[in-house]
Amino acid sequence: WQYTVEPGEHVQSIRNVQLRNTMTGALQSMLVVGTALPGGEDAPCRGRVLIFEVVWQMTDRGTRWQGQLVCVRESKMACTALEGVGGHLAVAIGTKLIVHSWDGQQLTPVAFFDTPLHTVTMNVVKNFILLGDIQKGAFFFRWKDTPNEKNLVQMAKDFEGMEILATEFLVDGSTLSMLATDMTGNAYIFSYDPKSLESWKGAKLLTKGAFHVGSPVHRMVRFRLKAPATAGQTVSPAEQKAMANKHAVFFGTLDGSLGILVPIEEATHASLQSLQRYLTYASPHAALAGLNARTHRHPKTTEGRPMRQPAPHSLLDGGLLAVYEHMPWKAQAKAAKEAGMTRDVALGHLHQLSARTAFM
Repeated sequence: WQYTVEPGEHVQSIRNVQLRNTMTGALQSMLVVGTALPGGEDAPCRGRVLIFEVVWQMTDRGTRWQGQLVCVRESKMACTALEGVGGHLAVAIGTKLIVHSWDGQQLTPVAFFDTPLHTVTMNVVKNFILLGDIQKGAFFFRWKDTPNEKNLVQMAKDFEGMEILATEFLVDGSTLSMLATDMTGNAYIFSYDPKSLESWKGAKLLTKGAFHVGSPVHRMVRFRLKAPATAGQTVSPAEQKAMANKHAVFFGTLDGSLGILVPIEEATHASLQSLQRYLTYASPHAALAGLNARTHRHPKTTEGRPMRQPAPHSLLDGGLLAVYEHMPWKAQAKAAKEAGMTRDVALGHLHQLSARTAFM
């Protein structure tokens, strides 16, 4: 099955979303496409939202996917990002974020919010929305859907601004963080903490970590981690739920490389950070082309762009820690002793991380 868009029309975003039919109350799985139709220098850029119903059908030649275009909604500006939120469809159209309801035949706007310049990415977890702007950085929204009102509330934003390419939520148990990458190849982790004095009563997203990936990250996908094995251990239901609700972020860069960002337990992080600190100055850094691992991972900037405020450099470098597994036995024992643990414990931490991220 295929569908051909109009000549000169470019697909900007495509998502499979769950839309709630306001007439029947049923959730419908739809394939939604946002497009842009550039008109040249002397004409504005228009856009469209296309909704397809895709089903698996039996034919004379076997089974295959069949799609049907059920709705087309034109807009005066490009539709650059879209996501489903609470049975509604949120679409970034030009300088507006518009939430639509679905009645089975057409989309109806029910709420909107004026965004800064150009939204390039959108992510949703429950009723929380994360927007990434090409110049103004990250924005954190909450969708309120009650019988009396439907509106978008801006919770916080990044006041320093950055040229965002991709964003995604990072879930670690009951902790929700936000991940954003820029055109220089840096990745930043933000948190929403209205109780902190530095957050200006919750209006500012706090930078909790930053590191240099090495190449601009263009796409990120969140997936659930495998629950760790607890054989022979007594684990409470609350701890089991926290361990099961951990999501990692799988990302791809513009040079074709792939990577994973994984949340880990605090005790494991402290042990591996001590090991990483030792490897930074004691190993030959064969896996990092002879570069100093700590300096290489510091955020970079381009000429003419202001530097952001320094962020904590507390993220673990998997490429550097992987060097430990290839070191001689005596060197491994010495490094583990310097880090305050045994060789078996250090290898156990690394093998546990490898097992939990083995999602393929």
